[in-house]
Amino acid sequence: MPNYLAYLSLILLGILLILIVYIAYLYFTTVNKLNKALHQSQLPEELVNFPVYSSTPEEYSSVKIRIAAFIEACNNNRTFELHLTANDLNCLRNKGHEPNIESLKRPEYYEITENKIIERRAVFPWPFNRYGCINDVKYIDFIFKNGGLIEQSSIMARHNKEIPKARQNFIEYPIIQSKLLLQVFSHGFNGTENSNLMNIIEKIKNIKINNSEFIFYI
Repeated sequence: MPNYLAYLSLILLGILLILIVYIAYLYFTTVNKLNKALHQSQLPEELVNFPVYSSTPEEYSSVKIRIAAFIEACNNNRTFELHLTANDLNCLRNKGHEPNIESLKRPEYYEITENKIIERRAVFPWPFNRYGCINDVKYIDFIFKNGGLIEQSSIMARHNKEIPKARQNFIEYPIIQSKLLLQVFSHGFNGTENSNLMNIIEKIKNIKINNSEFIFYI
């Protein structure tokens, strides 16, 4: 019996190693293909069509000042409203810079429409599908459920193809786990103040998305 188990373990280890090598091969093949396309100025279609928001350091500083005012009001238990636009979200994501259109590192891009936030996301390289990338369009909303404020989201489209509503999966998180909120309010803190960041998010009493604005209330 011990010899049989040892033999089986070796077979499983061999299969695992083959799988790891195959995944690595797919990954590096995709990276090489994309790098070659970029070098020849032949951007992949997914990259060419991905929207880009160009911001400036001055705009970034202005948005950060408004976020800092909101955080100060939270710390002093004062009522306050923070109004952000889609441009503000994109500016925060780009940190006041203009993304390089020929870079593989693509940022998210945000729009606000029909009282929802639309997040477009592209990831390169991604060797686990035939596209060599991820290209998703997700809607984000904030609702009250079971007495608490949560983020609700769902992928609406993938690789420029709309997903039927019946096939969309709804994902819900408490707001302290919201990637979007963590991204927004992290610009008011440095790396040593993560616990304070969580405290600020927990103090948010309501979030509304009206017309073209993303509004936080404390």
